Amino acid sequence: MGIKNRINKSLEESIKFINTRVKENKDISNETIGINVSRLYYLCIILIPLILTNIMIILIKYRGMEVQGSYWKLLMGMHLYIFVLLPILVYFSKEFKDKNIVNSRTKILVYSAIAKIFIVGIAFTSIDQIVTSSIVIYLMMMVLVGVVFVIRPTISIIYYAVSLILFIMTIRIFQTDKNILISITMDGLAATIVSFSISFITWKTNKKAIQQNNIIQEQQRELERNNNKLSNIAFFDYMTSLYNRRKIDEIIKEELNWIKRNGHESAIIIFDIDNFKLINDKYGHPTGDKVIKELSKLIEGKTRGTDSVGRWGGEEFLILLPFTHISTAERIAEKLRKIIEDHTFKIDDLSISITASFGVTCLCEKDLEFKEEAYNKADKALYKAKRENKNCVVVME
Repeated sequence: MGIKNRINKSLEESIKFINTRVKENKDISNETIGINVSRLYYLCIILIPLILTNIMIILIKYRGMEVQGSYWKLLMGMHLYIFVLLPILVYFSKEFKDKNIVNSRTKILVYSAIAKIFIVGIAFTSIDQIVTSSIVIYLMMMVLVGVVFVIRPTISIIYYAVSLILFIMTIRIFQTDKNILISITMDGLAATIVSFSISFITWKTNKKAIQQNNIIQEQQRELERNNNKLSNIAFFDYMTSLYNRRKIDEIIKEELNWIKRNGHESAIIIFDIDNFKLINDKYGHPTGDKVIKELSKLIEGKTRGTDSVGRWGGEEFLILLPFTHISTAERIAEKLRKIIEDHTFKIDDLSISITASFGVTCLCEKDLEFKEEAYNKADKALYKAKRENKNCVVVME
């Protein structure tokens, strides 16, 4: 049984490792496609004026001349083909780059563009054999792909191997001198190996950079999550998820600063559950806690979006009402009092009804220096409500 458990655990770890690597490779692949789209866009932008310049040179230099038969016409045809193709690639690569799209269409665009670069290099080098035995353009195109584009080695080796085969096959059509052909073939093989090596180095370098960037981003996300947790601990009540006393105090202080600048009036409401000790004694503290939680959701759902609701302590709550006259605050407090009175709290199998007493006071500019006085006024109003009949609203200006 122990061996079976170890085997199952080993299989689970292997599957987990494989899934992690698959996800990592997929993430890297998507990153590289995004990099390649951006680089393709800028490469095409750079090549457009270069190709246009070459077309002008060909027209000026070879127009009307018999240069090895149709050499200049083939050369012109290739340049015109590239000149038409480049704006199309610019259009699509810009769309994918700006929208940060990585899908099958993006991959087709990138890989087909790379294939075209290889084909263009082979075509130009083959045409050049009419007047010269140079393979400089083939070498340039191979190196260009290796330097500019981030290609997975398993794909890159296929590109370079197929290109070398096509190069050898095509060059034989245009180069008839056997001695030169052998030399060109060897040079082409060397150029392909060197270019593939550059491509491999480019892949490894960018892969490492992407992995490090992903680690940094994950660390940043983890840091943000921890900061959010700390923020919740520092500013939110753990039981009700309302603002805690510390945070609501800061909000009121900020509101007092706004009052000083703008001269408007705001109000605060303090309310307390009536006879809450009886609920704890009769049903137990866990039930009392659930009553407080449900009451918090009820009040938060019935206040305005601009209001700030906090748990002031125990079964006592405080509401800040910005830009609110005290008469309006009194009406709001009365409305909340009635809502609480009419609400039946369903706690497990129990149905519990409660009431609450409310104290209302205004916030004005003078309270900025004597903030505690505003709290004292609200507390006195609440105490008066408790002392009188409970389940009522008392205002103290």
